[in-house]
Amino acid sequence: GIVGKPAIVDRSSSICIANERVVVSDLKDQLDHIVGLSGSSAQYLGLTPECELVLLDLRKASATKLAKLNIAGCIPSLDPQKKVKIEVSRCGTLAAICNLYGSYGAVIELATGMTKMTFERGWKHIEDCKFPVAFCTARDGSPLLVHASDWNRLDICDANSGRLLTDRTPIPWSANGPKREHDLNFFQCQLLISPDQTWIAEKGLNYPYKYGKDGTGIPRIWNLQKWLHENVFESEDGSSIRTVGSRYELWDTPMCWINDQTLAVYGVDIE
Repeated sequence: GIVGKPAIVDRSSSICIANERVVVSDLKDQLDHIVGLSGSSAQYLGLTPECELVLLDLRKASATKLAKLNIAGCIPSLDPQKKVKIEVSRCGTLAAICNLYGSYGAVIELATGMTKMTFERGWKHIEDCKFPVAFCTARDGSPLLVHASDWNRLDICDANSGRLLTDRTPIPWSANGPKREHDLNFFQCQLLISPDQTWIAEKGLNYPYKYGKDGTGIPRIWNLQKWLHENVFESEDGSSIRTVGSRYELWDTPMCWINDQTLAVYGVDIE
């Protein structure tokens, strides 16, 4: 359920914030897109305008070129001049790369630059919804990728092989006629996995039946492990799904897992 309401509070803390300027002399190229590596406060992965992946280590003040992306071969429509989304696996060996509002993406092995798998979500209203992509971890510790495979569908794949783990019959959605089982009139947006890998959250978009009108942002949460091991339709209409408020004309806004069971969401109506 919902815990608390938005507020500004003051609380004493021992946290001390200090700024330090680090000059990386061997960084010759501009990094337009940077993401921090899991478990590290000083290492970052960046992408140059020439689509080269660079490992930036601020403690060592070093920049190491890892790989140059073969755009034509793995991400046909990647445009480094537009917003790029980079997700790094918890093990730090893989990166999922796509345009934030694009259709295609790929998982790259950082040590070799090899493409491990590709994925796509189609073209329907991609300009309105951030590409849903997130890494999670299997019970044996191997990296898995959750990604959109259509405007209203998510899938889980083995990130190293691309093997589909949530295979199910597609349910074509139609505004006309009775609602069918597992039918979902919901545009998938950005994803966020809980720290213990139990829950998955998103703040997607519910459009009215006639496109062109403004939609409603609805945060959804469901059990990732149940989806992966018990019910492949869990993300559509499973028993673990919870919706937390809604907000007209506002979706894809910031979210943050505070702990394994508590999700902070910006911009919802809870009355």
